[in-house]
Amino acid sequence: MIRSPQIRFVNQQWSVSDDARYVHLHADGDMVAKTGAPYRNKYVYRLTFRDGRIAAIDEYANPVAWVNLGL
Repeated sequence: MIRSPQIRFVNQQWSVSDDARYVHLHADGDMVAKTGAPYRNKYVYRLTFRDGRIAAIDEYANPVAWVNLGL
């Protein structure tokens, strides 16, 4: 499970492209905002590999979940 001080990812689903250039992570975010309100979002990450190293990371999330916090 990936964790950081700000967010915890649950229900992780990982996939690797056939050519191993891309790794995708689909996960649910589980966090509490500074206000104490629960913050739940869905995330998709795409990691791009070049020469065996991460060359780029793209993050996709639902902006409506953030707006609904009212911060």
